[in-house]
Amino acid sequence: WLRPRWRQLEGPSGAVTGGPRVIQVLVALADAKGTVLSREDMLQTCWDGRIVGDDAINRAVAEARKILLATGADFEIETIPRVGYRLNGLDFRDGPGPNAEVQPQSIGRRRLVVGGIA
Repeated sequence: WLRPRWRQLEGPSGAVTGGPRVIQVLVALADAKGTVLSREDMLQTCWDGRIVGDDAINRAVAEARKILLATGADFEIETIPRVGYRLNGLDFRDGPGPNAEVQPQSIGRRRLVVGGIA
């Protein structure tokens, strides 16, 4: 479960709180529903178009990966060289919209839940 309001990702191994930018990166990747999110798209979505260096994106993605590992999530952030990033290992078919809150479908597959901000 991804709970942006509380800046938390919860998985089989427990819940981990992340920084606001890291959670924004996870939300943006979830909203992309398995398609590649370019670095430029991430800048627009997560940094509101501010000019930041590649290091800022790299740090946020690295921290998001650490959170996924710590929670035991069975999906990952895949790097598409010279293009961007996407979530790998989730089934987005027939899934709810990005603001729905849902529990995982099964033990083998997890759905990323993006809770809307009330």
